[in-house]
Amino acid sequence: MIISLMFEPRIQTALKRLYTIFSTLRASEFIKGGYMKLLITGGAGYIGSNYCHNVVEKYPEDRFVCLDALTYAGNYNNIKSLEGKNNFKFVHGDITDRDFIDKLFNEEKFDVVINYS
Repeated sequence: MIISLMFEPRIQTALKRLYTIFSTLRASEFIKGGYMKLLITGGAGYIGSNYCHNVVEKYPEDRFVCLDALTYAGNYNNIKSLEGKNNFKFVHGDITDRDFIDKLFNEEKFDVVINYS
């Protein structure tokens, strides 16, 4: 796992737990029939973008929507190489904008939300 080389041990442990949780959630694909759709908030930040890079490659059958306001911590260049992938979409927006978030959830019908913001 490339991500393991980038973080100190306590962050590596936390990320491994997230991967474990994600793996157990995959059982829901049998109920839905095909794929899961995940929203990753703060996905252009340091940790969120590393998570996006790993799961987009590891789970090509799932759909990932990266939401980020691109303020001080988010950097579009962190996820730019994922644009054009069939299972990845970037959305520029703020999680504090309730109308925007309501509309996004109604349009996308997310199965899982992972918050890095």
